[in-house]
Amino acid sequence: MAEWLSSAEASRRLGVKPASLYAYASRGQLRRRTGPDGRRSEYHPDDVATLAVRGRRSRPMQPTDVVVPTAITAIIPVGPTYRGVPAVDLAGDETFEAVADLLWESPHEPDAWRAAAEVPDPVPTTSRAHGGLDAGQRLLAVTVGLRAADPLGRDLRPTVVVATARRLLGALAASLGGGSAPGTPLAEVVARSLGTEVGDAAVRAVDAALVLLADHELAASTLAVRVAASARCDPYAAELAGLAVLTGPRHGAASRGLEIALTEVAAGAPATGALAAAAAGSSVGGFGHPLYPNGDPRAIRLLEVLEAGDLGPRLGPLRAVLEVARRRGLPPPSIDAALAGLTHAIGAPPGAGEFVFAVARTAGWMAHAIEQYAEPRLLRPKAVYTGP
Repeated sequence: MAEWLSSAEASRRLGVKPASLYAYASRGQLRRRTGPDGRRSEYHPDDVATLAVRGRRSRPMQPTDVVVPTAITAIIPVGPTYRGVPAVDLAGDETFEAVADLLWESPHEPDAWRAAAEVPDPVPTTSRAHGGLDAGQRLLAVTVGLRAADPLGRDLRPTVVVATARRLLGALAASLGGGSAPGTPLAEVVARSLGTEVGDAAVRAVDAALVLLADHELAASTLAVRVAASARCDPYAAELAGLAVLTGPRHGAASRGLEIALTEVAAGAPATGALAAAAAGSSVGGFGHPLYPNGDPRAIRLLEVLEAGDLGPRLGPLRAVLEVARRRGLPPPSIDAALAGLTHAIGAPPGAGEFVFAVARTAGWMAHAIEQYAEPRLLRPKAVYTGP
């Protein structure tokens, strides 16, 4: 059972003053008890999570809302916080491997990551086709291959799942042909997989993107992972559940349309036409986010990293498209727009954003799987029947 929360922690998660907690409790919206010291109040985590959803979306709970208590990631105005640390503070300063270990509550052990990198990719590398990458299908195949070769795949103990997660991340990062010597940072392996010119600026930007995308609370793909984990599926099956959802154009593949638009602008097409064409093909992603009405802090941070390095001069097409979007009254850019800017700046083909997104989010998925394995109940949302 999840631990009750202190007044300070409940206030932080809800973004309210401690006095507001007493108001919630008096109205029966928040269960309160006296802590072990006999003085301080503690609050039930399920009730805090429910109120957080209501406050964040400014509406009553809906039948489709699923509330899952978690100690992994909270979404606050400055963006996601991993175990209480803002992701925007980690991006550019901490490696993706260190952030993954933070999410898993595992000591950061570089030697363990080096050992994971020595596991060979069991599936031949893919080719670039149709003007871009079909990263989703590639990653699904690699995950299936790894599961078939892992005799400990069904072991759900946290330490074993962490070892599995490191092995999985190492193989996924290298799955497009980015194999490197053991100990090579995953950001560099990802950059090599994308066939880009690997330099310090590119690796640092990819690392920042991986950190910023590592988790985002209960996103659609993460919910799929937690449902699978609640049924006691092994980590590879949970990964497959997440990948299946993430490959949709409204989630992990949301950057592809903008990646194509940036390629066209770089080739001389007007930004207005390229953006319109992308929107006509399918709803173009990259603008606005329901949780960040004033702008996505992750996008702001990733663009800062890009502008600060040698990749800044390559952001011309992105700047042109963002200016057109601003004049047309579109919402501020989301992380998907910044991700498209990154992949274009490093010379990766359309579809690369989905690949970076999937590798990054695997770290969060495995954290959620570990947390869900410790829960006794099977996740089963309540349906609201609307038929005859």
